[in-house]
Amino acid sequence: MPTFDRKSRIAVIALVAIAGAVLAVLVGAKLLGGDDEPADDHAGESAADRDRAGDDGDGVEPRSGGVARRRAGGAAGVRDRAAGPPVEVTGTVRFAGSGTTAGTPVAGAEVAFMNDSGEITAIADGSGRYRLSVPSGIWWKVHARSDTAVGLPEPFRADEATSRDLEVRPVSTIRGRVVDGRGQGAAGAVVNLEVEAGARALLEASMALSTETDGAGRFELPSLPGAVTLRASRGMAQGLATATVGEAPVEVEVRLDEPVTVRGTVRDGEGRGVGGVAVVALSTLAAGGINEKKQVATAADGTFELVMPAGHVRLEARALGRRAPTWVELLTSGVRRDGVELVLVDELPLRGKVVTPDGQPVIAARVRLISASSYDAITASDGTFEVRVPELVSYLVKVRHSAGNAQRRVDAWSGDEQFVMQPFGRLEVTARQAGGDVTVAIDGFVPADGSGPRPPAEERYHGPATGVVVPSLEAGTYDLTVSSPGSKPVTVRGVVVGHQQPALVPVVFEKLGAAALGARRGEEGRPC
Repeated sequence: MPTFDRKSRIAVIALVAIAGAVLAVLVGAKLLGGDDEPADDHAGESAADRDRAGDDGDGVEPRSGGVARRRAGGAAGVRDRAAGPPVEVTGTVRFAGSGTTAGTPVAGAEVAFMNDSGEITAIADGSGRYRLSVPSGIWWKVHARSDTAVGLPEPFRADEATSRDLEVRPVSTIRGRVVDGRGQGAAGAVVNLEVEAGARALLEASMALSTETDGAGRFELPSLPGAVTLRASRGMAQGLATATVGEAPVEVEVRLDEPVTVRGTVRDGEGRGVGGVAVVALSTLAAGGINEKKQVATAADGTFELVMPAGHVRLEARALGRRAPTWVELLTSGVRRDGVELVLVDELPLRGKVVTPDGQPVIAARVRLISASSYDAITASDGTFEVRVPELVSYLVKVRHSAGNAQRRVDAWSGDEQFVMQPFGRLEVTARQAGGDVTVAIDGFVPADGSGPRPPAEERYHGPATGVVVPSLEAGTYDLTVSSPGSKPVTVRGVVVGHQQPALVPVVFEKLGAAALGARRGEEGRPC
């Protein structure tokens, strides 16, 4: 089973830690495009939103107008937070679950904190304890890893010295076969374990996330227990499969869809073909950002031809200071689509302003307009922004800032639209009689802005046995499940998180009886 060589990394850990800490302090305000939030660029949006927009941060890049690029200035208004001074984080690395090794400290485990500024690492001592310093006030992805076990990366932010225990799970195995449309083994196909982008770099240091099939189309990969998605590709023939991995190896088959072909022409406003135009294509295989991107140039008469993986195919073209409205269509395996017309038009300015509930301008907020494509802007010193778009359609507008966010659909843009940014709230779950670290899972979320239920930015938060504190949480109403090893989970419904006072949730755990605990252990030993 491929795992990382931890000894070979120790020589560079100190250098990485120092460089990461210094760089994080210097460029903390630049993280994730200047916004201080968890690494998922689309936190809080639904899978349907991402699928419709083809928007996952790895596809066709969002567009920004010139005015939107102005640097924030002036003294008034709400500014984005930069990284604060280093604070100490300590904790213990333990095995997860409820089996014989559950709760056992993992000596020599490596702990890694990572974000766009770099990686800071530490090695746990003989009792599984670690200690390191990280810049405060910014988000990290954190996990622990050893030679045979890995923890899933989790969001983390420290505003002061704190403790954070981490869990690792033994690495399991997923194996199987990739087949073509006729059911024959696909030799030489690349099989990739799909992982959220913010966690991928951390996990790749611990385990192989991709491999190539042998002559019979067979493959084998290490995997963490739980639900996984596999992507197989041989050129533009690609396919997806899902599986639930338990402690025992699991078998899965991935079937490749035949690629699709798209032919069309890029024209100017007078209907003439325009040569030398870059046509950018993005094929979305599944909701959640599993994409393939490609670019071709039009011939002298404006024509183009693209071969892409089957899925939602999106085309964009831009030249001569003009842009074509985005073309999107679902193309199934092997389809040939002819006659696509991309007409270059003048871009239209859409202007707006982001303010706090008391009317103060919000500086350096990220504004994203989403339709078939996405278009980005940054608010200026007076809270205003401008985005240039190729067509007037309904846009879902998302505002992201370290101090809060906003989301609203605008069907018809009228003059300067105003968006009120709701400040983040704070959730404090205090625990008594916990059997170990406490986990808070968000089962349901209705934002305070009245936009209706949707997934939260993060679905799980962890803390020590005393409880969990989430310092920056979107305002709204939450349904929670609070759990701890060896204890009966506690369900809490209708927790209202506002920006004026912390939402306090006291929880008293009840220990599971021997029979119940044995049953739960049996469940955890099976795929679920």
